[in-house]
Amino acid sequence: MLNLTKTTASIIKVTLILMFVACVGSLLFLNFPYFGFELGVLIGATVSIARLISIEKTVKKVLDMPEGNAKNYARVQYSIRFLLGGVILLIAATMHPTIHLAGVGVGVITMHIATYITSYLQIKEGREKRA
Repeated sequence: MLNLTKTTASIIKVTLILMFVACVGSLLFLNFPYFGFELGVLIGATVSIARLISIEKTVKKVLDMPEGNAKNYARVQYSIRFLLGGVILLIAATMHPTIHLAGVGVGVITMHIATYITSYLQIKEGREKRA
């Protein structure tokens, strides 16, 4: 299995909830004749989740490496994640009738919003435990 940390699992859950809200909201408020926006949100959120899992795996692996190897490995992994994001945006931009680029952008942003929400909830939870 993936063996994710509690924080990463929480971010993924909140991302999936936000992705669902964005898709339902777009169906209710946007008047697109096709499901390109929803497909874009799905693709963007999926790529963001994959990148998040990749970051966690990279950090876990780097902690067990010597410093020089760790720096090189982290740089290569960062470059791969960066290129993956660019390729997905490029594909979405060139497949306009099928995938809506704004939907991909919303899907990518959902993970960032989920990170803030998860951090807020964990801080709030920590304060309640101390009180």
